[in-house]
Parts: sequence; structure tokens; C-alpha cells
Amino acid sequence: MKVMQRLEYATQQAVSSQSLKKTSSAAAELWHLVLTYCRSLDLPLCSGFLVECAANQDWLSFICHAQENLFPARKVLEIIDQEFSNPHLREHLHLTFKSILRQSEDTQQTKSGKRRSGEQKRTNKERNLKKERNVERAVTSRDQRARLYTRIGVPQIAKQPASAARVRKKGSLPEEFKEADAVDGELKQETVDLDANPELPVLIAEQLPSNIFDVLLSCQTYDQPWRAMLAHSVALKRNLFAIFAACQQDAEMLDCACVWLCVTCGSGALGPALTHIKGSIQWHVWSLTDLHSLLIVAAAHRPTVAKAMSLALEYFDPANLLLDFLHFHEAVTIRMDFVEALKHLKKLNSRLDKCDADGKYPGKIGDRIWMEQLCGRIADTLLLICPDWMLSRFLRVMSDAPFGESFNSVVTDYSKLNKIFKILEKAEIDPSICFAQGSHDDDKQNDGMPNSPERWLVSNHSVVLQALLEQGQFEAAREYADALGLASDTITERQILSELETFQLSDLWKTSQGRAKFWLRCHDEFCSNRCSPETAGRFFETLLDHPSAAGISQRERAVVLEYALHWYNKGLHDRKLNGKAELEKNMWLCRIRGVMELQKETRAVAEDKVVSPWLVTDRDGRLSSSTLSVTPMNPSDMLVRQKTIVGALSSKDIDLWLKMVSHGELKPVLESYEEQMALETVIGQVLNEQDVTGACRLSTLFRQSTDDLEIVVSCLRLAAGQLTFDELSSPLRLRMEDLKREVEEHPCGLQSPLTSEPPWDQGYGDSGQMTSYLDTLSNLCDCGKKICLRIAISFKMALLLRLPYQSVLESSSFDVLLQLLGSNMVHKYSQAEKFLAACVLSPTEVVSFLSEHIVKALRVHFGECSLSPGQAGLIFNPSSSPEEFQRLAHLCSDPSLLGNWLLEDAVSIASSTADSTVSSLSVEVELMILSHECHTLACSMEGIASVLRLARQRTPYMAKAKQFKLMVHLLVSIGRYREMYFILDSLRRHDQFEMLLQSGSNKHEKLKRALLDYLWRPQDKTLREMVALHLTMYRAVAEMHKQEADKQLVALRGVRLEPSFAFKQALSRIQEQYTDAAENFFKDECLHYGQRCQAMASLVALQIRLLASDVRVICLSTQEVVQLMSRHTSFHDCLIVAEAYKMRSMSSWIEPLYNQVIVRGNFSYYAEFKRTFPRKSSLCSEIAARFELCISEWKRIMVSNDCLIVFGRVCALQIHAW
Repeated sequence: MKVMQRLEYATQQAVSSQSLKKTSSAAAELWHLVLTYCRSLDLPLCSGFLVECAANQDWLSFICHAQENLFPARKVLEIIDQEFSNPHLREHLHLTFKSILRQSEDTQQTKSGKRRSGEQKRTNKERNLKKERNVERAVTSRDQRARLYTRIGVPQIAKQPASAARVRKKGSLPEEFKEADAVDGELKQETVDLDANPELPVLIAEQLPSNIFDVLLSCQTYDQPWRAMLAHSVALKRNLFAIFAACQQDAEMLDCACVWLCVTCGSGALGPALTHIKGSIQWHVWSLTDLHSLLIVAAAHRPTVAKAMSLALEYFDPANLLLDFLHFHEAVTIRMDFVEALKHLKKLNSRLDKCDADGKYPGKIGDRIWMEQLCGRIADTLLLICPDWMLSRFLRVMSDAPFGESFNSVVTDYSKLNKIFKILEKAEIDPSICFAQGSHDDDKQNDGMPNSPERWLVSNHSVVLQALLEQGQFEAAREYADALGLASDTITERQILSELETFQLSDLWKTSQGRAKFWLRCHDEFCSNRCSPETAGRFFETLLDHPSAAGISQRERAVVLEYALHWYNKGLHDRKLNGKAELEKNMWLCRIRGVMELQKETRAVAEDKVVSPWLVTDRDGRLSSSTLSVTPMNPSDMLVRQKTIVGALSSKDIDLWLKMVSHGELKPVLESYEEQMALETVIGQVLNEQDVTGACRLSTLFRQSTDDLEIVVSCLRLAAGQLTFDELSSPLRLRMEDLKREVEEHPCGLQSPLTSEPPWDQGYGDSGQMTSYLDTLSNLCDCGKKICLRIAISFKMALLLRLPYQSVLESSSFDVLLQLLGSNMVHKYSQAEKFLAACVLSPTEVVSFLSEHIVKALRVHFGECSLSPGQAGLIFNPSSSPEEFQRLAHLCSDPSLLGNWLLEDAVSIASSTADSTVSSLSVEVELMILSHECHTLACSMEGIASVLRLARQRTPYMAKAKQFKLMVHLLVSIGRYREMYFILDSLRRHDQFEMLLQSGSNKHEKLKRALLDYLWRPQDKTLREMVALHLTMYRAVAEMHKQEADKQLVALRGVRLEPSFAFKQALSRIQEQYTDAAENFFKDECLHYGQRCQAMASLVALQIRLLASDVRVICLSTQEVVQLMSRHTSFHDCLIVAEAYKMRSMSSWIEPLYNQVIVRGNFSYYAEFKRTFPRKSSLCSEIAARFELCISEWKRIMVSNDCLIVFGRVCALQIHAW
């Protein structure tokens, strides 16, 4: 073995020394010596050359060397698995040699097979030796590859294009084999022209060579060797030849992929996709349709061939986008790894987006449209064959990706399917009924697979809906219908009927209030679910025929019929006119009878003297309109009525009513007096709902009118100029004159709200007189007063704005209000309030109008937009006084609503503007200021907090845009300085604090105090002094310093003195505070306080100096101060303490002088005292008196008599001098 190892090493060195390629045929010849040595000693064959070929991925030299030297197949497989680094090449070679090993093992099992194999080997060996002898004489100067083919027994056939092959005669050889043909006539090759032989015979496996190289050699005789390889791959059922065919230059990857897939999967799995091919598939020319069908059928077999689908694309078109989806299919079907599957789908989406950007499809097989359609079909197939337990996870992955979002083709919406699945799963409905496949032939496509799942969802929706409705899952059924785009009318109707059955079993059904609320709920359900008018109208119309409706009152019947009529009016003439008129008449009859029922109940209550909780009467004891109304809905949501005055003027119903009145045709149809009175009540209710047209139609229908209706119509016509005062009916004129006389006699009597204003007859002529007529008619009217007031205010608006009355009527209320507020009239705000009250606009509508035009005014003011010619003026001037805006804000019933809208506008402007400009920031700031004003008027602390929150968020943007003036304007205008320290921080951080001082801050006391409070925090002495100097607030600054110093000094009371650095620092800060206070007091000419702070600063400085001696001079009581002055030897220190503790009288120095001078003889103490204080004779007498009190100690004191004599002389001299 050592000899063989050395021989292997020597061979490797020989290859390297000769500079040969390690996998070349010359290197292989050098390895023959090692192999000969192994055979002679019966040793295992050396695999050194095979290892070199595997390391360099040279599969051709590897196969040739292994075949030439008859290496054992198991040994070759071991080298392939261990040495080849390319996974695709390793797998190909592994499959090839494994199939060879399997065939050899099968051959050895039968004796007949052995004999045929032996004979075949001998025959092949003899033939190969003979060919080798003939060819070796002709290829002496061939290249290395030719010699390699010669050695392994494969004569080299020169490759030529198809045209050259067709010109060449049958049986002719290439030039390089002519010499060999001349030497030995037995060597003959025939080239088969595929174009000349369109119907080639079917290859029989038993007649074909089993050796790979024999097959490759025979395929070279064809005009298109790659197609012949494909045919042999099908015949021999060996997919390796399809891979060999793909290696040819002119090979079609589509054909190679189809053949490889057919051979790998077998005819049993892919049979349905091959039925359209007549005869054998060996020489079939494949198309994209064929590959589409193959992959669809293969996908139906799930794990069986899922790996083969992805391998087909990996081998023949690895760059194709379809490969990512096939990897997804493999992850789902084989590994059931949905996390990996989701990654593959997202990768496919990203590659599709990149493909859109590049504009080029990367694959060789097919195009993008073909790929997208194929992915959609495979996904649909996978869904329809997916087991129930895996269906939810599969749909979730497809929805999360989301699959098909980046497709240009239309595929199944898996997000919708996932939503439907969740709905059914939540409702505990078996989802399999949605995806159940049909059995009809037209539900199958050409490849035998079912159509898109969406088709089955739509076709089976009735089954699913029925199942959901039977279980009472109405919300789930509605979600299911919405997901499929189906109408939910049937679902809503079934739900309401189900609720009706349940409601009838409750006690609420027995009460009229409960039933009325139920009808309203039914109406709301139809509205919210957007049901068709036909469905809702039919429901309410047929509801009265229900057996349960037999006991309901006439009022409730009127309500139900009015609902039905309301819904029918929404439709576009879907119901016949006669039927609609009959339905309306029945509704009014029921309403009239309902009023009669209420009148009977009222009389019963009056007789029993019992007040019903739901009956409301007026001052005359009659039922009020709120009690008599049987319609629980908002009038704006009920019948389609012409509520505008301009619509009433042109209404045919009013014209017909006037015609009948003029001809005296209004004769009551109702016979009984009770019915006629009830009709009058109903007409009054309709007038209160501001429906003049409806009241005239009702009056015409029953041929009966009322005084209020006559007044309202007269008011309409008077304002429109269709009628004059003299043309009014005599009774109405008499009533107007009586009312006018009554008002003149009793000025405080009944008046219209519109009469409390300057007389209109000054400057308006006849039009001014008309206003008095309209006011009088408004006071006469009982029912319909709102209409009269609206007419009067509209007429007055026309006079004020100098506009035609007709144009005011045709304009919307907000257009008139815009012109009124945009004018320069003095009383425009009071008139606007009255106009809004007459129009009965909702607070939201008013707030929306005001906020819109306030924002517009701000945009115009700051130059973001301009007014177009002819456009109305602005309702708000940003430069006006705050009181002007407050009057505008009071037009809203709740100013906080306007504040919220303005704040939302500021937020929307901030979010919509990518780069904040000066104008946009200015608009934002003004909106925040106005919003704060509104919330302040409404005392809304929550709204104020929202404004401050937005101001804090927008401050960095204003600082970034260097709009510090806006920040100062926002701070000063809002005025909440302590809550807006963030603006002060930003100004200080950007060195713009001086800008705040330039804004007239010295006029705002709150701002001045807030600035000092703010500057006290950062301890910026320079900035604080600058602000104090500008604001001339030295005393306030001094007081702040003094308060802080006193606070810190009190904190040291009772603290033990320590000569530590921290304690000294604390005392130094206190000293600095007192010093700063003294300086500021002196600047403000407060000398007394300045001296006081100066004394305290000196005291703290003394304490710092005396820390080492452990003498406390701070935070002392009066007794402690006296004791300290008595025993302390330094007069200067005692003087500082006395000044700090306000002990300036001479009596405070008697004890210190006595102790220091008399007792201790410290005459320097006395000398310093004389230089500081003025001389007084009383001081010596007091000291002498103090001495007499201590006569008992005289003897001890006499010990120091020398000192006493000296002191006596000094005292005598002082007394003499005084």
C-alpha cells in the first residue's frame, strides 16, 4: 500500500511538473500506470483522477474515466456524493449511476439476462476493438477530446448545422473519418434528417443500446441530436438523456422540460395531460400549452410529483419566476411548512415588481402572462384538493402574501376566500360546501381540472346562505354576501322577520311605544344595510297583513304605511301611480283615525282627572302637536317633500289648492265632525314639519282647508309678489288689523321675535311695509309658524343684502349667510343669529360652514390662495380684534364644537404638508389660537389641552423652519405661559430669546412674571439679568433670589457643620443668591432690602470662613447670638453677626465689651469698637453698672489690676472727652 501511495503522489507531481490540466486526457494517461499496478496486485482501483475531476466539476472526463476503467458503480456513487460541490450536477450524476447500478443488479438476477449480457459484451468488445484499430490510424493528429472518444470506443462525429446535414448524402462521413473509412470499409455512419423524415418510427427499448455512450453516439447520427436524445429518454425511460439534450446549443428548454417531467413522473400520473397527443410522445414537438397541462395535472397529485415539478424548472430554466411558485407548492404539499411557503410567495411578488421595473421577463420558458395564468390554475387546483385540516392555513398564507397582488392577469382573489373561510369557520359552517366540485362536464376545462373556486363560491352561495339563515347567523350571512358582492336584502328581511317573531313573545309588543320603536328599528336596519326600496316598501306594506298586526292601533298603521310610502318614493317609479296614491290615502286615513283615538283618550283622561304620562296638552287643554304626531322619525328622513319655499311656490299641489279655493270646491269629504277636526290637526302637524306642499295635497285630497294653511300660503305669495295686501281675504285682513291694534294698545303683548329691531319702513318704502305684514301673519299663525318666520327673515335678508327675494330663496341658507357675514353691516351678527334660528340648521352644519370659511379667510390672508372675481367676501378678518371673532363663534350653540373643527383643520394642514412653508405654518398657528379662544369661551379644559398638545407637536417644525416669530405669536396669543414652557425652551435653545422681549412683553404682567419663573429654573444668570433689564423687574428678580436663599438657609438649620466640599458649595450658593438679591435691590433703589441681603451674604461668607473652627453663626436664636458675641474675640466677626441678626443698638454691645475688655483685657476689641461706633457717655456708665453687678468676682478681677487701671484711665479720658 505504501508503494501505491507513493505511486499516486508521484503521478500527481508528474501532472503538476508537466503543467497539464488535472482533468485532461494527458493527465488521465499518466494515471493508467497506477491503475495497472492496482489490477496486477488485485488492489482496489485508485480513484485519484476521479477525485480531481469531481473537484473541478468536470463531469464528462469523470464519466469517461470511470467507464473506460470499469470502476465499480458503488465506488463511483460514493465519490459523486462526497466530492462534487455543485448540487444539481451531483444529483444528476447520482441518478444516472444509481440507475446503472439498479439495471446491473436486475440483470444479474436472471440467467437468460446474464447470457445476453455476456454475448452483448463480447460482441461490443470485438466491434469496439476493431473500430479502435481502424480509427487510431486516422486520428494521429486529432485533438485531445477526439483521442478521448477514441479510447472509450466512441468515434467522434463532427457537429454540423441542419442545412449541412441535409446536403450530405446518406451514409457519408465527416472529413475527419474519411481516412478511417478508406482503411476499413466496415466503419459506416448514417445521418438521419428529421426534416426529411417527419414521421420517424417509434423507438423500441429492447432494440436500443443500454450503454449511455452508445445512446449518445447513435443520437449524433440525427440532424438534431438533442431531439433524438429526448426520444431515447422517453423510449428508455431515463430522464438523464433529457438533461444531456439540454446541454446542446440548439436545444429547446421547453421540450427538454416536458420530456424530463413525463419520464420522471410516468404516464400514470400525467396521463390526462397527454390524451390530446396522437401516437407516441417520443418525437412530439412540445408547446407551452402542453407544459401548462402537465404542471396542472402534476399539481393534482400533490406530494407524489411536487418535487419533480420544481426540479424540472431548476434543471432547464432556473431563472424563471415560475420556480418560486413551484417551491411554494413543494413547501405546502411535501413539507407542509407554511412559513417557508409564505417566504416563497413574497419573493415571487418582489421579483415581479422588479420585472415591472426592468420591463423584461427573465425566464426562457414562456412569458409573464403564461406564468401568471399557470400559477393561478395551480393555486386553484391546490385549493380544491386541499384537505380540510390544511385549508385554513393555506388560505391564510395566500391572503398574507398576498397572492396575485403583483399579477397583471386576473386570478382568484384569495383574500376574499380567506375572509369567507373565516366567516364560515366562525359561524361553524362546513367550508367544504363552498369548494365542492361540480359533476357537470362544462365545469371542467381542457386539462380535466375544475374551474376557479370563485365560480363555485358564486354558484353555491344560495346553499351557504340558506345554511347561515337557518342557524340565525345573520351577521355572518351579511358578511358572506358582502364578500361575494351579493345583495343583502333577503338576509335583512329574514333577520327582521326573525326578530319580529321573538319580539312578539315579549311584553314590549303589548305596548305601543315598544312597537313604534321596533318599526323605527326595522327602518334603520333597511337603511344601514342599504336595502332596495322595493324590498323595504314591500315589507312594511305587507306587515299590516300579518296576523300579529290585527290588534295594533290606527296610529301605528299610519306609521307603518308612512314607512312603506317613504321607501316607495325612493324608487324610480317602480310602483304604479294608482297603487301609490291609494297607499298614501290609506296612510292619511289611518293618521286621521289615530288622532281621533288620541282625542277619545284625552276626554277619558279629563273625565277621570288622571294625567297620562305621555299625553301633552297646550294652554287651552287641546292635544299638542307633539302628542298628536304619529311619526317617530325625523321629518328630514321621511317622505320626499318639497320643503324649500322656492319648491312650494312652483308646486302643482299649491296651484291646485288655490284653484279649488277660488272656485269654492273645498267641501269636506269626511262626514263626521270628529274626522274633520282630526284632519285639521293632521294638516297642522304637516305644517309644523314645514311641508307646505304636503299640507296642500292633503287638503286637496280630503277637500278641507284650515286657517293656518291659508296664512302660510298667503305669506308665501305676499313675499313672492304674487299677492298684495288688498288681495288677501277679508277675514284674514280683519284678523291682521285686530292684531295690529292689540299690539299698539299693549306694546308688551304678543310680538314676533323679528319685530325687536329698528323699523323697516325707513329707507325701504313699500318693501319695508311688507315686512310688517309678514310679521303680523307670523303672529297670527299657530301651526306653521316656522315657515312664516323663515319667509319673513328671507325677505328681510333680501332687503339687507339688496338682492331679489327670488334669488335669496333659490340660494342655500349658507350662501345667504356667507353674503350677510361678508358684508360691513353693523348688525350682521344679530341678524345672522335670527336667520340661523329660522332656518333650523343643525349645529354640525353651522360649525362646518364657519370652520371652512375661517380657514379660507386665513389662507387668503397669508397668501396661500386668492378670491376669484365675483366671489363673496370673507366672513372673518384675521387682523380684527378678538371680540370680533368671539361674536362669530357665538353663532354656534356650542363654541367648543367650532374649536374642535378648527383644531382638526390645523392637524389636517400639518399632515398634508410635507415641507412646512411659512404660509402653512402661519395658518396652523392662527387656527390653534382661534381654537383655543373657542374652547376658552366654552370653558372646555379638554379642548384647551388638545390645543396645547398640538402646539407642542408643531413647535419643532416651526423651529426647523426658523419661524420664531410665529412661536412668540402663538405663546403671547394663547397666554398660557406656564403650560407652554416648551416654546420658551425652544427659543432659548436656538438663541432667540431676545425675540420674545421684542414682542411688547413689558405690557403683559403675566408674561413678565412667567418669564422670571421660567428663567429661575435653568439658573442662567446672564439671560435672567438681560430679561430683568429689558422688563425693568429688578425687584422681582431680587425677591426670587432672596426667597430661594432663605429657603436653602432654613434647610441648614439643625445640620451639623462640616468642613466638607459639598457643605461649602451649598453655603457658597446661598451667599451667591444673597449677593444677587442685593445687587438687584440696589438696581431698583431698594436700599434697605439690599443692605439686608448684603448683611446675610456677609454672614454666610463668615460661616464659610469659620467652618474649620466649628463655630456656627447661621440659623441662631437671639440668645445664641448674644452668647456668640460675648465669647467671640473678633469684633469684626461680631459686627457681621449683629448686622445680620439686626442687633444694632448699643445695649447689644454691653455684654461683649464687658467680657472681652473688662474680664479678658482685649483692648484691641475696644479699639475696633471705637472706630466703628460713635462715642456715647452712657456706654461707660452701663458697663460700670454691669461691673457692680459682678462685685462678688472683684477679687479675682483685681488679680489683673494693671488692666483695670489702664481701662479706668481710658474710661476717664473718654468721659472727659464726651
